[in-house]
Amino acid sequence: MKMRAIWDDYEGAIERLKKDKRDRLTREQVTTDIMRTSTGVFAREVKGNPLYLLHYKPDPTGKATYYNREDLIKHFERMRDKVEPAELIWDYYKLVEDEDFHKKHGKHRADVFPEGCYLSATVSK
Repeated sequence: MKMRAIWDDYEGAIERLKKDKRDRLTREQVTTDIMRTSTGVFAREVKGNPLYLLHYKPDPTGKATYYNREDLIKHFERMRDKVEPAELIWDYYKLVEDEDFHKKHGKHRADVFPEGCYLSATVSK
């Protein structure tokens, strides 16, 4: 059984994003220049991440999808601080009714937690 690669270089990604002058980045740019990891990890940590889906929206164009640099900084800060991922996981189980989830978060559960999504909250120092 193959385990998912752990990626937790939020601090490094935040620093690289703050130094980067581009306002919008493609998946490849975020993956290679900022996260320095694989596209699979990008898909899990950004593109399909429930916390990202709750707060942000990428900008699809005809040839590529762009991710706002400031949104990515805020997203990685949220993931680094671990509180919001844990609260969102809690709400997933606590707010079983979609109406309750929508009332609190402004989005439907299925939009934030698409089938097969991945969100973790690390419980370490």
